[in-house]
Amino acid sequence: MSEGRSPATVGLWVIGALTLVAVGVVLGAAWTSPAVPAALRPPAPITTFEVRSATFDDVRSVRLAVARGEESGLASPGSGLVTRFDCRPGSTIESGTAPLWLDDAPVVALATTLPLWRDLPVGTEGNDVRALQEELTRLGHPVEATGTLGTKTLRAVNALFDDLGDPSALTSVPRSRLLWIPGPSVTVAECSVTTGSQLEAGAELVVTPGTLAGVALRDGAPSDLVAGARTLRVDGIDVAVEPQNPITDPALLAQLDAAPSLQQAGTGDEAPVGQLRLAEPVDVSVVPPSAVITAPDGTTCVTTDAVPHRLRVVGSELGQTFVLFDGTPPTAVDTSPRPDSACA
Repeated sequence: MSEGRSPATVGLWVIGALTLVAVGVVLGAAWTSPAVPAALRPPAPITTFEVRSATFDDVRSVRLAVARGEESGLASPGSGLVTRFDCRPGSTIESGTAPLWLDDAPVVALATTLPLWRDLPVGTEGNDVRALQEELTRLGHPVEATGTLGTKTLRAVNALFDDLGDPSALTSVPRSRLLWIPGPSVTVAECSVTTGSQLEAGAELVVTPGTLAGVALRDGAPSDLVAGARTLRVDGIDVAVEPQNPITDPALLAQLDAAPSLQQAGTGDEAPVGQLRLAEPVDVSVVPPSAVITAPDGTTCVTTDAVPHRLRVVGSELGQTFVLFDGTPPTAVDTSPRPDSACA
């Protein structure tokens, strides 16, 4: 009678069989698992960046200091009952509009270079006629500036009044219907009359801020401006400026005086803000921020195959750094230069 296998022997056989099964499962999975698709593989690290070019106008927001002369007033050109007066502090009176109505007839604001001082019948000659003709042309009612009031000029005046809701045909230009203002647009500091007031010719209608006497950069010119001629933009108005010097040229101040921000200039955090920019944009190079090295002595550079190229950083935007190279820009730079790279 044969002897039975011992329990220990049976256990070893079972363990061996289970081990073989496990190895088979692992090998089978490895054999049947598909390779990782190329689209799902992590991208290879980018070590170089092709240098691009761009135009750069070096825009800077700057606070402005505004100097004005003493306040002045606008006087009513005629007498009558105020039946309408579009006036509130901070608003503007534009040349070619009718903010005032006397006895239900519009009084038109006009920014003539010479205030009209008399009625103008057909045939009148003078500098006041020429000033009227020039402003009519600027307002879109073109007439030849001859200095003589003819029928064409009179028709242009009537067209202006007709556009403002007064279709009556004038046979002359009455001084009482034209409110002189010193510029194409003036800001109201204070309203002196209201609807329902009885006015006499020469009575004050509104108080306006004093004439613009100077505009300067409140905090001085930024020290790191890119070299080049500059302009100052305020409310869409551009004038030439030397950042280190205030603007005092009467022609430039006349342009800026139309900017609402300057007409209501405040102080401190409420100071008006403009944009200082290059009059002609310059060509700059574009590199990634990670490529720029700043040496202990403050110099900056990028490297190409560890060879340094010195530069000046002039701006940045959306992960791009704008630079000016000391020499010819390289075609490519290292995106992750060695931390111990030198700019010498």
